[in-house]
Amino acid sequence: MLKQRVITAAIGVPVIISAVWFGDPWFSLLIAAVVLLSTLEFYRMVANSGEGQPLTYFGLLFALALALSPLGLHYKNTDILPLAMALGIVISLIWLLCRSPREMAFRNWAWTIGGALYVGWMLSYWLNLRFLNEG
Repeated sequence: MLKQRVITAAIGVPVIISAVWFGDPWFSLLIAAVVLLSTLEFYRMVANSGEGQPLTYFGLLFALALALSPLGLHYKNTDILPLAMALGIVISLIWLLCRSPREMAFRNWAWTIGGALYVGWMLSYWLNLRFLNEG
């Protein structure tokens, strides 16, 4: 167990330090990779627990859009977060109401949206912090 942690730290720490040091686009790519891996792990835990079947691929894209939304504000001076959030919530709800069994539709929708918001939106603040004057 300790050996695995040491190997992970030996690989992960230089990657994180390099991404922070060299800035954008490397830092944004690191955040995108962390979002995808973390959201995938969240959805696998939900599916394995038997609580629901979230829309995994849609949730990954939704979480990625939420996490990278500060890039639009920084580079194009356009806030894409409200649009991404509205589209993600509405499209996933319509999809699950049409495709999922009715008794599980809301539960699956809640897990899909909850995972994307929990991981994607929270990690978007790392990009917001990076784009501050002394970030």
